[in-house]
Amino acid sequence: MAAQREYAITGNGRRIYIASYLNGAPVDPAPPEIDPAATIDPDTGEIAAAFAEAAPGTTLRRQFPTASEDYEGGQSDGYEYRVVFSARTWSQCYALVQTFLRQEGYADVPIPADAEELLLFRHPSRNRQVLLFADEGYVHNPLKILFPRGGKSRFKQLELRLYNERAEGHLRRFHGKGG
Repeated sequence: MAAQREYAITGNGRRIYIASYLNGAPVDPAPPEIDPAATIDPDTGEIAAAFAEAAPGTTLRRQFPTASEDYEGGQSDGYEYRVVFSARTWSQCYALVQTFLRQEGYADVPIPADAEELLLFRHPSRNRQVLLFADEGYVHNPLKILFPRGGKSRFKQLELRLYNERAEGHLRRFHGKGG
């Protein structure tokens, strides 16, 4: 029986190794050659089925990365994990975020249904003198899906922030009130 390997592709084209399993036992994590363009359907912006399934075993939600630990292309301080996804369209970029969340154990957290709904959380004005909310994007404990400010890029970008729910003072940190 062949080993199952779980991967995702970040917006910057980097392959993210999620897990490898053979009858429930971990196997060699050497990734096969994958064409990042082949993982996203250019017409629908959806992730290929092989990348959409949740990976069994240890996930980011179960075992949060420690301080200064790099995990799957993002950085963690032990309380907050940040990673940026980018793609040519909002649909493709958001599909990457959705897939990553499912694979890392956050499938039960409510998020916008699609990219069009997510875009409703973006501030309509470039004039940022009056902001009712500090974060520009979707926020639902323990995650934030934000639109990065500044930087002219030909790619659409979304910043995903995940918070360690087991950390002391989690809610204060999530709401930016210290910890």
